[in-house]
Amino acid sequence: MFVKSVSIKSPDLFSKAVHYALGIGKEGQPSPVKVFHNVHSIEPDKVAQEMRLHDKTYRKKRKGGVCIFHEILSFHPSDREKLLNNPAILEDIATKFISLRGERAQVVAGIHTDKKHVHIHCTFGAVEYKSSKSLRISKARFKSIKKELELYQVQKYPELKASVCFLNKKQKERILKQEFPDLLVGEKEQQLKKRTGKKTDKETVSEMVKNLYLESKSQDDFFHKIIEAGLSVYKYRNKVNGVYYKSYRYRFRTLSLTDEHIRLLEKNYSRLKELEQLFEKQQQSREPEKEL
Repeated sequence: MFVKSVSIKSPDLFSKAVHYALGIGKEGQPSPVKVFHNVHSIEPDKVAQEMRLHDKTYRKKRKGGVCIFHEILSFHPSDREKLLNNPAILEDIATKFISLRGERAQVVAGIHTDKKHVHIHCTFGAVEYKSSKSLRISKARFKSIKKELELYQVQKYPELKASVCFLNKKQKERILKQEFPDLLVGEKEQQLKKRTGKKTDKETVSEMVKNLYLESKSQDDFFHKIIEAGLSVYKYRNKVNGVYYKSYRYRFRTLSLTDEHIRLLEKNYSRLKELEQLFEKQQQSREPEKEL
């Protein structure tokens, strides 16, 4: 998602900023989802009064000092229907952004749907709650927050793939291939299946792995059968997580193997290498001896 920050230096604009964030003013319609953080009221006028009083009491006054940070999170128009059908996603992302940007600040946030792209307006007080500590952060830190928020979005809501913009291309591909391999090829595969009636790659590898698992008598036997079938396993921190198939990674859990199955399939890396070497030796021993 795209994240923009605007600094406001006039305390007289607390009312306007709060009302705008909550969707009251431009169209006269309240936001369908609102988030209130470290404020006691949910009425816009009272919230604005409370935030302005807090600013007057705690913020150190200096010429040109910022009293409000107004920040907007915007999603791609292609994800509009997905977000409108599940507004809890918007509330969760707004709450996550608040926790990253200013957990100890006074904040109100509202979801806006008046444009093609759904967006969230967040109004932050410029200092932490009941403290004079400024909420100001460096550009580098703000950039880091945007990436961290987007990573959270990708991992928890992969269906919002059109709204990924801060992670670079390599990061996007790595995350999507590792965590959600079916996202990158799913639509094309489904179209191919519809035209040809053939199984998708995910369906093929899922059926193959499950059959190998059912035929196996032990963990060693299961890994051995995977190797014999021409598949490769991949691991993370010495734990076998899944298999490679046509250059993509497929986690066992995406192939309908339960957590209990996954725990049973954990194996030490050195033992896995022994199995691969054993299989190679067996293959070599089966080759006919060359005539002298």
